Parts: sequence; structure tokens; C-alpha cells
Amino acid sequence: EGVRDLLPEPPRHANAFNQLRPYMKHSDSLSELQLYMEDLHCKLESNRSLAFFCTLQEACMLIDEANLITLEVRPEDRIHFEIEFVWDIYRGRMEDILMVRGMWYPRAEEGSSQAADVVHYWAYSKFCERLEMMRDVYGSLREEGCWLGRDDPMLDPWTEASLVDVQQRLLSLVVAERRRTAPAPPSGPLFDTVA
Repeated sequence: EGVRDLLPEPPRHANAFNQLRPYMKHSDSLSELQLYMEDLHCKLESNRSLAFFCTLQEACMLIDEANLITLEVRPEDRIHFEIEFVWDIYRGRMEDILMVRGMWYPRAEEGSSQAADVVHYWAYSKFCERLEMMRDVYGSLREEGCWLGRDDPMLDPWTEASLVDVQQRLLSLVVAERRRTAPAPPSGPLFDTVA
């Protein structure tokens, strides 16, 4: 059973955006996009508009899931995921129009007017991969009570591995493998040291 099975099915044909509006209430992320969707609905032909809406509906449900997991696992990070559109709306695949942005929000302190910062920009497909990792992390925390991959750029779905991170990991693996396969130091009367 996938996310698609949990979503209310929109009408097969919608001439006006108001016909789609009731299907946006199940998701906080989708509700936030109503103005953009209304604009897009006018620009896309009816079939593409409905296909895009169905893709967006599913994506927003996944965004909401990622936000709930993030709030549970890393509340102190104050990261919130949001959908963004790439305005090349005539692409073939609807998923190519969607981007996911991870936003870091500062603490709401008195007099603080600091704006949110973008910490990630992911293609929708990459976000889906990261969400799978987030689910695994959440499952580990629920079952085992801990998760040891935090802040490890190779294991932490909330961080991005840089080229330097990858190089350092490869180097440490090579060094560990050389140590493991190196011959044991010679021993015996000639090599023993006298204390």
C-alpha cells in the first residue's frame, strides 16, 4: 500500500481550480501551495494540470511525513521541508517540476527578525531517497532507542556529504583495509626486545 492509496482521489476532469481545492485540505504542505496551484492550473492544459496535481498531492503528503519525522528525531535543528516548483512546466515528467527545499528557521526570540535559511535544495527523486533514510532512522530510534549516524554525512539524511567528506571516508577505509591485511610483525628471539 503506497501513499497514493491513502489520498483522496481528485475528479478526473477539473475545469476550474475551485474543483480541486477540497482535495488540498488533507496536507499542510499542499494547503500552503493553493495560490501557486491556482496560477499553474490556468497555465497547464486540463490533463497535465490534473496529473501535476496528483503528483503534487502525493509529494506534499511525503513532505508532511518528512517534517513529522524531523520534528520527532531532530527538533533542535528546526528544519522544515517545503515544495518548490521549477517553472519549466512543459517538461515531460511531472516529478521534474518539483524541488524540495529544506529550510532552517531561527528560534523565535523577542526582537529577532532573522529570516529562514535554505539548507538543502533537492530534486524530488533525491528527496524521496532521503525520506527512505529518514524512515530508517525513525525506525531505529523507535526499536532500539538510539541512532548512531547523527552528523555523519554518509549516514545522516539531514546532512549533505561534500567531496571532502567522501574523500576522507575513502581514505579511512583504505587505511583500515591496509591495516587489516598487513602481515603481522615478526616475532621471536631476534626481534624480542629486552626490557
